[in-house]
Amino acid sequence: MELAVDNYALLHRLWRGENVTWQGKHRAPLSGFTSTPRPLDGLPPFVWHSSIRSPEIAEQAAYYGDGFFANHIF
Repeated sequence: MELAVDNYALLHRLWRGENVTWQGKHRAPLSGFTSTPRPLDGLPPFVWHSSIRSPEIAEQAAYYGDGFFANHIF
Protein backbone atom coordinates (compact mmCIF):
# COMPACT_ATOMS: atom_id res chain seq x y z
CA MET A 1 0.00 0.00 0.00
CA GLU A 2 2.82 2.39 0.87
CA LEU A 3 4.24 1.86 -2.63
CA ALA A 4 0.94 2.88 -4.28
CA VAL A 5 0.68 6.02 -2.14
CA ASP A 6 4.29 6.99 -2.89
CA ASN A 7 3.93 6.33 -6.65
CA TYR A 8 0.74 8.36 -6.92
CA ALA A 9 2.29 11.30 -5.07
CA LEU A 10 5.06 11.33 -7.70
CA LEU A 11 2.62 10.97 -10.61
CA HIS A 12 0.51 13.82 -9.23
CA ARG A 13 3.58 16.10 -9.16
CA LEU A 14 4.76 15.05 -12.62
CA TRP A 15 1.39 15.93 -14.17
CA ARG A 16 1.42 19.38 -12.58
CA GLY A 17 5.01 20.54 -12.81
CA GLU A 18 8.13 20.69 -14.88
CA ASN A 19 11.65 20.12 -13.61
CA VAL A 20 10.39 17.94 -10.76
CA THR A 21 12.83 16.92 -8.06
CA TRP A 22 11.64 13.90 -6.10
CA GLN A 23 12.89 11.50 -3.49
CA GLY A 24 10.53 8.83 -2.26
CA LYS A 25 10.94 5.60 -0.36
CA HIS A 26 10.47 3.11 -3.21
CA ARG A 27 12.22 4.38 -6.32
CA ALA A 28 15.34 6.13 -7.49
CA PRO A 29 15.27 9.90 -6.95
CA LEU A 30 14.57 12.35 -9.76
CA SER A 31 16.29 15.68 -10.25
CA GLY A 32 14.88 18.30 -12.62
CA PHE A 33 12.75 15.73 -14.46
CA THR A 34 9.94 16.68 -16.85
CA SER A 35 7.59 13.94 -18.00
CA THR A 36 6.35 13.79 -21.58
CA PRO A 37 3.87 13.93 -23.09
CA ARG A 38 2.40 16.67 -20.94
CA PRO A 39 -1.31 16.65 -19.99
CA LEU A 40 -3.56 17.94 -22.77
CA ASP A 41 -4.25 21.68 -22.44
CA GLY A 42 -2.15 21.68 -19.26
CA LEU A 43 -4.96 19.98 -17.32
CA PRO A 44 -4.10 16.75 -15.52
CA PRO A 45 -6.72 14.00 -15.87
CA PHE A 46 -9.31 13.42 -13.19
CA VAL A 47 -8.33 10.28 -11.29
CA TRP A 48 -10.56 7.69 -9.63
CA HIS A 49 -9.06 5.57 -6.86
CA SER A 50 -10.48 2.21 -5.87
CA SER A 51 -9.89 -0.16 -3.00
CA ILE A 52 -11.33 -3.37 -1.65
CA ARG A 53 -10.24 -2.94 1.97
CA SER A 54 -7.61 -0.25 2.34
CA PRO A 55 -8.56 2.98 4.10
CA GLU A 56 -5.25 4.55 2.97
CA ILE A 57 -6.46 4.71 -0.62
CA ALA A 58 -9.66 6.50 0.43
CA GLU A 59 -7.55 8.94 2.45
CA GLN A 60 -5.29 9.48 -0.56
CA ALA A 61 -8.25 10.25 -2.83
CA ALA A 62 -9.60 12.73 -0.28
CA TYR A 63 -6.18 14.37 0.17
CA TYR A 64 -5.82 15.05 -3.58
CA GLY A 65 -9.51 15.82 -4.22
CA ASP A 66 -9.82 12.82 -6.53
CA GLY A 67 -12.71 10.40 -6.96
CA PHE A 68 -13.07 7.22 -4.92
CA PHE A 69 -15.21 4.12 -5.15
CA ALA A 70 -15.15 1.11 -2.87
CA ASN A 71 -15.24 -2.30 -4.50
CA HIS A 72 -16.63 -4.80 -2.01
CA ILE A 73 -16.65 -8.04 -3.95
CA PHE A 74 -16.91 -10.32 -0.91
